[in-house]
Amino acid sequence: MALELVSRPAAAAGTGPSPGVGAAWHAANLAHLRAGVAMLRLRLQRRVLWLRTRWSADPLSEYRGLVVSDQAADRLLRPAVADEEAAFYRSDPGVRALERGLEAAADALRSVSDVAREQGRPPALEDLAARFGLSDFARDTLLLAFAPELDPELGTLYAYAQDDATRRHATPELALALLARAEERLGGWVELGWEAPLRRFRLLVLEAGSGGEALGRRPLSVPERVQAFLRGSDVLAAGVSVLVRPVSGVPLTRAQRQQVEQVAARLEGDGPGRGPAALNLIGPPGSGRKAVATAICARLGLRLHALDLAGVAREPRSLPEAGAALERECRLSGLALFVDADQVEGAADPETRRFLVAALDRLELDCFIASRRRWPGARPLMPVWVPRVDSADRRSLWQAALAEEGLQANGSLDALVHQFELGPSGIADAVRTARRMVAVTENGSTPDPAALIWAACRERSGPTLDELAQRIEPAHGWDDIVLPEDAYQQLREIAAQVRLRARVYESWGFGAKLSRGRGISALFSGPSGTGKTLAAEVLAGEFDLALYRIDLSGVVSKYIGETEKNLKKVFDAAEDNGAVLFFDEADALFGKRSEVRDSHDRYANIEVNYLLQRMEDYGGLVIMATNMKSHLDPAFMRRLRFLVDFPFPDAALRRRIWEKSFPARAELGPLDFPALARMSIPGGNIRNIALNAAFLAADAGRSIGMDHIYHAARREYEKMEKLVAEAEFGERGRRRRR
Repeated sequence: MALELVSRPAAAAGTGPSPGVGAAWHAANLAHLRAGVAMLRLRLQRRVLWLRTRWSADPLSEYRGLVVSDQAADRLLRPAVADEEAAFYRSDPGVRALERGLEAAADALRSVSDVAREQGRPPALEDLAARFGLSDFARDTLLLAFAPELDPELGTLYAYAQDDATRRHATPELALALLARAEERLGGWVELGWEAPLRRFRLLVLEAGSGGEALGRRPLSVPERVQAFLRGSDVLAAGVSVLVRPVSGVPLTRAQRQQVEQVAARLEGDGPGRGPAALNLIGPPGSGRKAVATAICARLGLRLHALDLAGVAREPRSLPEAGAALERECRLSGLALFVDADQVEGAADPETRRFLVAALDRLELDCFIASRRRWPGARPLMPVWVPRVDSADRRSLWQAALAEEGLQANGSLDALVHQFELGPSGIADAVRTARRMVAVTENGSTPDPAALIWAACRERSGPTLDELAQRIEPAHGWDDIVLPEDAYQQLREIAAQVRLRARVYESWGFGAKLSRGRGISALFSGPSGTGKTLAAEVLAGEFDLALYRIDLSGVVSKYIGETEKNLKKVFDAAEDNGAVLFFDEADALFGKRSEVRDSHDRYANIEVNYLLQRMEDYGGLVIMATNMKSHLDPAFMRRLRFLVDFPFPDAALRRRIWEKSFPARAELGPLDFPALARMSIPGGNIRNIALNAAFLAADAGRSIGMDHIYHAARREYEKMEKLVAEAEFGERGRRRRR
C-alpha cells in the first residue's frame, strides 16, 4: 500500500499534551502542589526566625515603620549581614529542625512526583519547568507567586516576612530571600529579567508598582492561563485560540512517508534537549506541505496548529504582542505552528511583509513555514522540499480518502485526479465536505456522492477567487453556440483534451514525456459579440466547472512587479478548484514586443513570460480572448495550444443565431428569419435585440413580432452608433420606420 493514515491529534484544543491522564494524575498533581506549598511554609518559617532575631535586638522594633534606630543603622552598616544570616541558619537549633523538615518535605515531593509520572505525565509544575528550561530557582519563584491562590493564608505570611502589611504578594526581594543563597542572588536577578524564560514567555508578570517603587518590591503575579495549567487544565488562552486552528492528519504518499521518517529521525537525533524544530517546507500549494508537517509533529509528540497569518497581516502590529502568548501556548500544550507564507505574500505591502518575517524570526517555538521559495527570514530553518503530487499519487490519495469516509467516486475518479490538482489535505477536506453534504441530503433525497465530491472540489478557494475576478455561471450548452464548422470543431477538440487527459497522460504514457506544459491554453480571437465568452461558458459547463473572467487590462500595472503579483493571486486562488480562467483583453499584455530600451520594457517581457509559465503549470483550462489578433506577438501565440478564430457571422450563421435566440416557450408571431439575417450585426447584439423585443411584446400584451424586433434593433443600432441600412431592414422595416 502506498499510503499511510497518520494518527490524528485531538480535535479539541483543550485536551492537553497527554489526553490519557485521569483522576489519579490530577490527585497526584494536587498533592505535588501541596507538598511544594508545605516546603514554602518551612522556608517562610525559617526566614521569620531570622527576622525575629534581628528585631529583638532593636529597642524600637515596634516602631519599625516610623523610625530607624541606631541599632538598626549599625547593623546595616556592617559589611557581612548576609553572612550573619547564613551563620544563624547553621547554628540555630530551631532552624536545624526546620532543615530536617525541609529534607522530609523534599522526599515527599519526589514521591508524589513519581506517582504522577506513573499515571502518564509529570506533575504540571515539573512539566512546565522542563518545557521552558526553568532553573530550580525560577520554578520555585513561580510556585511562590502562585501559592496564595492555593492557600490564601500565605498572603499574611508574605506580608510578615516582608515587614509590610500591604505586601501580601510575592516580590523579587521575597523570592531571593527565601529561595536563593547569598552568593546566588545576583544570578537570581538575571532569572527574573525580562528576557529570561519566566517573563519572556509570560509565565510570571512583574506588575507595575507605585511611583518610584524599586523593582524588587513590585508584585509578581501568575497569568490565569498558567494557573490553569498548573492545576492540570490545558485549554488554549482565548487570545491565542482565535489565531490558530488545529490541523488533522491525512493519508500520505509513499515518498512523503519516507521523507517524514528521514526528517523526524534527524530531529529526534538531536536528543531530548533539542531546541525548537524550525523547518521550511518548500513547494507549491497543494503539494502536501501541511500533511508532511502534521506527520512530522505526530512523530515528535506535537500537535500542529495553523496560524491565521492572513488575519494577522491585516493587523501586523498585533503579532509581537501575541508572540509571547503563542510561544507560551505552544510550549504549554505541546503545539507546533504551521505558517502558510502564501497567505500573506501578495496580500500585504512590502513593509508589512518584512515586519511579519522579522516577528516570526523571533518566535522560539516549533515552527513549520510553508512557502513556494526559501523563506527570506534570518532564522536558520531546515529546508524540506515537497514536490507537487503526481497524478498516480493523487489517485491513491483519492482512493484512501474515499474509503475512509465510505464514499465512491462512481466513475469520476479519473476526472477528479486530473481536473483538481489537490494535495493530501485538499483531497481529505473535499471528501469530508462531501460526506457532510451527503448527511444533510440523506433525509429524503438520494444524493449522488460523486456529484457532491465534484461540487466540494469546485468550490474550494471560490470565495478568494470571487474577490479577484468576475464569476460567470455557465448557462449555455453546445446547442446554443453558432460558429463556422472549423471553429466549432476546435472547441470540441479542446473539450476532448480536458476529458481524455487520464488516458493520454497515464494510460498511454505521454505524462512521463512532459515535465511541464500539461496546461491547456487557448486564444479566442474575433470582434466583440462573436461568441468568445459564450464559448468559454460552454466549455466550463461541459465539465461542471466554475468560470472566472479576468480583465487583463485591469490586471496589468505600470508599477514594476505589480502585474506578476496580480496574476499570482489569480492563479494561486484558482489552483484548488480547477476553475476555467477566461482572460479578456489579452492584447493588453501580449502586444508585439519592441526593442528593450529601459527597465520597463524588460519587465514587460518578464510579465508575459510569467503569465505563460503559470498557464503551462496550471492544471485547468486557460482561455485568452482578444479583439485584435493582429496586435499580438506571434512568438507568444506559438506557446498556446489552441488558436480559435471567431469571425463576424455571415448571413447563414446570423439566421441560425436568430433562430436560437428565442426560447422554446417564448410566444412568437410570424417571424421572417431570412429578413432578420440581413442585419449585419454579431451574435451578442442579436441576443440583445431578441431580449428587448420580448419585453416590448410583453408590455403590449402580444406575441413577439417583427415590428417589436425592428424597434429593438433600431435602439441597438443607436447604442452601437451604427447607421441603419435600408438593405438590412427591408421593406417592412422601412414602413415601420416611416
